[in-house]
Amino acid sequence: MRYRLSTHPGAAADFRDSLAYFRDIDPRLASAVRVKADEALRFIRQYPYAGPSAFGDYRYVVFGQYRHKAIYRIVGNTIRILAIVHTSRDPKWIRQLVEYRNQLD
Repeated sequence: MRYRLSTHPGAAADFRDSLAYFRDIDPRLASAVRVKADEALRFIRQYPYAGPSAFGDYRYVVFGQYRHKAIYRIVGNTIRILAIVHTSRDPKWIRQLVEYRNQLD
């Protein structure tokens, strides 16, 4: 089955904010994070069930060594990315955010 990626607007904003943070440190760092994010998203598009379980039927993929992860859910042939967060964030907060965004869809 061929899967397509769909990104929640909140997840897109999460990623823009993360890139802005890295860009303030060093523009090359922001570029490196973008490359790792692209690699991770290509991977889950090819192997959507390879991402470990986050909670319930939500999974995640980590962006290399940059400690950010995309939380996603597979619905039919769509991989819906609901949040992009730093791995140090409180898991309870992440779950509430993802479930809230999923309800809005």
